[in-house]
Amino acid sequence: MRRMLAYASVTFSLLTLPQLCTNVAGERLPSFGEPVKNVTATVGRRATLVCVTENLSSYKVAWVKVDTQTILTIDSHVITRNYQISLTESDGRVWNLHFSNVDRNDSGWYMCQINTDPMVSQMGYLEVVEPPDIVLEESSEDILVHEDSSTRLRCVARGYPTPTIRWFREGDASRQLHSSPGVTLNGTDITFSPVRRHHMAVYLCIASNGYPPSVSKRIVLQVQFAPMVNVSAPLLRAAKGLPVSLRCDTEAHPRSVAYWVKANSGVVASGSKYEEEEIVQGYKLTMQLKIFKVDGADFTSYKCVVKNPLGEAEGTIRLAERQPTPEERDIDTSVGDKL
Repeated sequence: MRRMLAYASVTFSLLTLPQLCTNVAGERLPSFGEPVKNVTATVGRRATLVCVTENLSSYKVAWVKVDTQTILTIDSHVITRNYQISLTESDGRVWNLHFSNVDRNDSGWYMCQINTDPMVSQMGYLEVVEPPDIVLEESSEDILVHEDSSTRLRCVARGYPTPTIRWFREGDASRQLHSSPGVTLNGTDITFSPVRRHHMAVYLCIASNGYPPSVSKRIVLQVQFAPMVNVSAPLLRAAKGLPVSLRCDTEAHPRSVAYWVKANSGVVASGSKYEEEEIVQGYKLTMQLKIFKVDGADFTSYKCVVKNPLGEAEGTIRLAERQPTPEERDIDTSVGDKL
């Protein structure tokens, strides 16, 4: 809540207004018909403060900006040189102070006063709010870093009230990010210390302050690291005449060049005998080599090789012969080369 300042002791003497003599006996003094209502307006929009008077007679009404003690209007005349301020009145009773294009400097207390002796007055507050806006020159662009280093994403927003920044990973916008081991959220920043490959993602910062629209920025974090290979089945057995698939699970960023090498035969290429398949999921790549119909020359070692600018890695799978099961013997392997 805004702390409201007490101006009960503040008085303004409108020296340009004639001070009246003592009222004749029985004359009803001017008063206010209702309080001046506080107004909230968005930057660049219009705003109006309304002062309702009763029994004004020959007395005059003035609007004053309290913090600068600036007289804005007297009676039906606009005194200020602020050309965005204007005045309308209705029936000599309702006095409307208009702002055509408010900015943050217009925020503050405004006093509507009547030049009785002593002067009577009441005040209303104009609050000018500003929807959030991302400060691009102070916020992070897309980032490319090496794994195990430290890095920071920053998202700065301006507005009034001060915007709140919330962070999300793209694809999971329903779950706001919070600090966790190795990841610290501190207002506008996310710090990764150290950054790991699983931190690689598209991050969204959303700035809001209760006055729409909320705004967002998209920041891509890429983490570089050398390839690694995992072979879950380094020894694989297959029966002659049947198909078999070899598999390597790899991780690398940037994307690696991946291929298979057969011992004593060189690089394996897809064709009538072999089929290569790559399944990509982010920085993970699954390499598969399918042999459509195994023969005696296939019982040897195979290497899955991955390379990127940061290094290379390989895994080895040995294919050994086994006897077919009774069910496999019933398979007619004479129909085509591919099963």
